[in-house]
Amino acid sequence: KQWYQRRVAITAGFAIIYVYLTVEKPLLEQDFTYSEAEPGDRPSNLMPVYCWNRYVDDCITIGEGTENDVSQLFKYVNTLNPKIQFTYEANPKQIDFLDLTIHLQENSDKPQFELFIKPTSLGIFLNYNSGHPRSTIMNSARNELLRAVRNGSTDEFKQRGVNKIKDMLLSNDFTPS
Repeated sequence: KQWYQRRVAITAGFAIIYVYLTVEKPLLEQDFTYSEAEPGDRPSNLMPVYCWNRYVDDCITIGEGTENDVSQLFKYVNTLNPKIQFTYEANPKQIDFLDLTIHLQENSDKPQFELFIKPTSLGIFLNYNSGHPRSTIMNSARNELLRAVRNGSTDEFKQRGVNKIKDMLLSNDFTPS
């Protein structure tokens, strides 16, 4: 059997829930998602989980319901295999997924995006004074700045992302120009 460690996010109304789990792939990929047309073996009183997307070992899931509905869903999911226990944390405003922070606002159904850098990141890029070709050094810095701009959905989020990358570049001996 192959086991995968996953980080999952479930949105419930305006609540966003983090889920950290280690599970057997078929359980999640086949049994966790739900549509009203194909309820499968799930109890009918559980909140619907509409979408399950995965990138390598990071997952994001979208569902609809209250925090109590999410709690009921996880009680059920935790009965599927006694060796697998799901956990979650609620945050009604934002979630970090891959290199994005996804912000939800109460008066809007459109999420906003911002560059996310893990707190454990050492911020190491190619050092400006390394022996690499100058074009490689400059292109790596340029690409990081472009990533910050692309990941920001508002001017404010773009600027905050650029500032994060600039600080990291300065710590790698780049000049502030």
